[in-house]
Amino acid sequence: MSIEALQLFSMGSSLLGGLLGAKGSYDSASASKEAYAIQAAIARANAQTSEAQAQLALENGQSAEQNTRLRTRQVIGSQRAAMAANGIDLGEGTATDILTTSTFMGERDALTVRTNAAREAWGYRVQGTNAINNANVMDQAGNAINPGMAAAGSLLTTASSVAGTWYQRGKGSPMSSEMSYGWT
Repeated sequence: MSIEALQLFSMGSSLLGGLLGAKGSYDSASASKEAYAIQAAIARANAQTSEAQAQLALENGQSAEQNTRLRTRQVIGSQRAAMAANGIDLGEGTATDILTTSTFMGERDALTVRTNAAREAWGYRVQGTNAINNANVMDQAGNAINPGMAAAGSLLTTASSVAGTWYQRGKGSPMSSEMSYGWT
C-alpha cells in the first residue's frame, strides 16, 4: 500500500470519525436540552404543589382559628355558669375582669393561630417562587443549547484537521506522496 493510499485512508477515517463525532455532539446537546426541559417541568410541578400546600395551610389555619374561638366561648360560658351558681354578680368587679381577660386571651390565641397559618403559607409560596425561578433558569439553559451548532463545531474541527492533512500532503511534506519510503 502506498503512502498516498495510507494518507487518503487516514483522511477518510478522520472524516468518518468527525461525522460520528458530530452526530455524538448533536445527540449529547439534544439530550442536555431535553434534560433541562424535564427539570423545568418538574420545578413548575413543585411550584404548583407548594401553592396547594399554602392554600391548605390557610384553610387549616382558618379551621384552627374558629376552633380556638369556640373553645374560648366554652371557657367563658363555663366561667359564667360557675360564678352565677355561686351567686357572684357577673356585671361588675372581679367577675367582669375574669371574663374580659378570658375573652382577650382567647382572641390573642385565635390571632396567633391565624398568624402562624399565614407564615406557613408564606413559606410554601416562597418555595413555589424559588421553584418557578429554577424552572426559568432551566428553560434559559436549555434554550442556550443548539444541537445543530454543537454538531457544526465538531464538523469544523474535523474539517480543519482533514484540510491540514490535505494541505501538507500537497506541499511535499514527509507525509507527501512525492517522497517515497519504498512502499508501493
